[in-house]
Amino acid sequence: MWIHEKDLKLDNVLDVVITEVLVLKALRNLKPDKSPRPDNIHPMVLRETTLDVINPLTMIFQKSIYQGELPDYWKKRTYRTHKKGLKDEARNYRPASLTFEVCKLLESIVKEQMVNFLIKRIQFLANSMALSKGDRA
Repeated sequence: MWIHEKDLKLDNVLDVVITEVLVLKALRNLKPDKSPRPDNIHPMVLRETTLDVINPLTMIFQKSIYQGELPDYWKKRTYRTHKKGLKDEARNYRPASLTFEVCKLLESIVKEQMVNFLIKRIQFLANSMALSKGDRA
C-alpha cells in the first residue's frame, strides 16, 4: 500500500515564518565572544538589547521574507585578507565575504526551518519506502 503525500497533508512548499519567538531564540544563540561583522554591531550588544530589538528585527525579517529580498546594505561584502607572504604583493591576499550580524540572524532562522522541512520530507520518504517494501513481502 502506497501512502501519498496528499494523504499526509505534507506541504510541498516551505513557508518561512518569522516570529518573535524565533528571533528571540536566534538572538540568544549569538556568541558574544565573536568579533563584530561589517555592520560593526557586536553580537554581545544584540544579545544585551534583545528586548529592545526583537520587535523591529521581527518586522524587518518578516518584510524581507515577504518581499523576497534583503536590504542592500545587508548583502555580503567582499574584503581582501592577507594569507601569507609579503603584504605588498596582491597574490598574497584572498577574498573573504562577510555578512552583517542581523542578516546572519535571519539566515539562522531560515536555515532551521529549511532543515526541519527537509527532515519531514526525508521521514516521509523513508516511511513510504518501508511501507512499500512491507507490501512486497
